[in-house]
Amino acid sequence: MQITQLQALGPGWPHNPQAGTVTAIWQVTKRPIPGSFLGFLANHFHLEKNVHQEQAVADRLRTETMTFARQLGTAVVLVTLTLWIQCLGMAELIHWARASIDRGMSRLNALHAAILMIRFSILVIILHFFQILLWSGFYRWYCLPSWESSFYFSATSYSTVGYGDVILPRLWRLMGPVESVTGVLMCGISVSFLFVVATKIVEREAGALPGDL
Repeated sequence: MQITQLQALGPGWPHNPQAGTVTAIWQVTKRPIPGSFLGFLANHFHLEKNVHQEQAVADRLRTETMTFARQLGTAVVLVTLTLWIQCLGMAELIHWARASIDRGMSRLNALHAAILMIRFSILVIILHFFQILLWSGFYRWYCLPSWESSFYFSATSYSTVGYGDVILPRLWRLMGPVESVTGVLMCGISVSFLFVVATKIVEREAGALPGDL
């Protein structure tokens, strides 16, 4: 009511004698009064804002913990399946390499040795292809919209190329680094196998050793 009366006095109110009392009241109500109703409301809203902020931080931490646990469990399953594929494939390749080298031939010529290495290398590539396809299936099901982008991301992660033009959503972003570490280990096992096969072929061709793997 006092503020409305003040506004009704017009532009000349500071020099108007009738406005002196109104001006004094307006100035007093402008000052912050400790313990007033306005101060109580301000403190209440400030405390409520802090409570909401703390609740938001707690919810975010809880969500990140659950997301990490879900990614960790999925990574364990995928890495285990990848190891099974790799171990079964390597066992079959070792058996075939031993049988191919020990065919009763006393010496291997260069052409036959080259053909054997090409066959083993192709089979190793196919073995890694199935592992990449395993991870691609997961990406297609949970992360990416198409098989092409899923296989592309899986192949770049598995081979540690990582162009970065295709990325996973935040909920599954740890799966890319896990696949990269797994791919490095699987490729290392395959390279070791090819190195042993090449060594045995060279020794067999030179007639130095019997040729058992």
